[in-house]
Amino acid sequence: MGVTLGEAGNRRPRVAFVCTHNSCRSQIAEALSRVLASDAFEAFSAGTHPADAVNPDALRLLRNVPGVDTARLRPKALDKLPPVDVVVTMGCGVQCPMLPCAHREDWGLEDPTGRGDEAFLATMDEIERRVRDLAERLAHCEVATTDKSDGLSADLLKALADERRLDVLRALSQADELCACKLLERLDISQPTLSHHMALLVSAGLVSAERRGRWTHYRLERGRMARLAAALEELANAKPSNPDAAVPASARKTLYLVGGPMGVGKSTVCRELSRMLPRSVLLDGDWCWQADPFQVTPETKAVVLDNICHALGNFLRCDAYENVVFGWVMHERAIVEGILARLPIAECGAAVRWVSLVASEEELRRRIEGDVSAGLRKANAVERALAYLPLYRELGSELVDTTGRSPREVAELVAGGARKGR
Repeated sequence: MGVTLGEAGNRRPRVAFVCTHNSCRSQIAEALSRVLASDAFEAFSAGTHPADAVNPDALRLLRNVPGVDTARLRPKALDKLPPVDVVVTMGCGVQCPMLPCAHREDWGLEDPTGRGDEAFLATMDEIERRVRDLAERLAHCEVATTDKSDGLSADLLKALADERRLDVLRALSQADELCACKLLERLDISQPTLSHHMALLVSAGLVSAERRGRWTHYRLERGRMARLAAALEELANAKPSNPDAAVPASARKTLYLVGGPMGVGKSTVCRELSRMLPRSVLLDGDWCWQADPFQVTPETKAVVLDNICHALGNFLRCDAYENVVFGWVMHERAIVEGILARLPIAECGAAVRWVSLVASEEELRRRIEGDVSAGLRKANAVERALAYLPLYRELGSELVDTTGRSPREVAELVAGGARKGR
């Protein structure tokens, strides 16, 4: 659902562009935003592991953009960010951080570093287009919020999902404050590793930091921890309600995201799934990218994702459909998160089923070699598919093994509720 960000509209929303080194894509986004969208939001950027300097090619080309002040650009760490409303990750996958925010999205941009001016200019054009689009959506309150009134959020819980960070919180709970030097002694870790963990805890609001001389001193935010404990206790003690009475009719929609390597049978399974589900509609991601020649650039990737999100969004909003089936490769978590961030999931009250189809290496090789022999795929398809196969086991999606199963049997497993690791 669309919301007004920025402390209930009392200030402009704050947008943080974040990547690993904060030296190229995120710096370009911050610089262009300050020129193109300063009336819509405040722009900031940071990195999980900031570089020593901004990419010189990015600086050189940004200086040609009217109004851009490159003198202010420098890599910054996460703990230098103010509280933000929107986090935009630039496409660096698992290296991107967890920051508390009301809305997040991933732009999935390739790093142009080392690929010449043409690649840089294409990336800058794509960032400009996305900055204008974000400004428009913020101006019309068309961004979905993930903020919860009870203080619980996935980002907050992810910040706790590490034994070393839990050790930090336990240590801080036994003291008024601790210097970084004391934490280094207790945890027996390196300074960069400690800085990484502390940046996440500070960003989540669980710990406060104060620099004094050479060392940073940390305190546990006990009020924040108490609110978290109360929210978890309320969740544990909540009484289940009648689902048929509590869930509106619009919440009976389900979006099926079906991924998997080429040759695993996605298209056939999705057709079977669509036929067996009531009031269903099917979109195959490959239908949105049948180009000749096939070109993968920041521009073409953005166009395809825009088309996919537009079609899926319209299907979800349409009262004629109860089940929406989407099949595509989707080998990276950032791809799925980027799509979901742009869909009206909350608005439509839709449930999301994210399933990855897998197979044994022998089965996948046999299927693709058959397609190659029939002239349906190129000879290199076998190795490409086998290289992608392990990626799906690390995504955290539901897994359905298609080995030895017909498309109908696989579709029945997906429709019936596949379990992780099945």
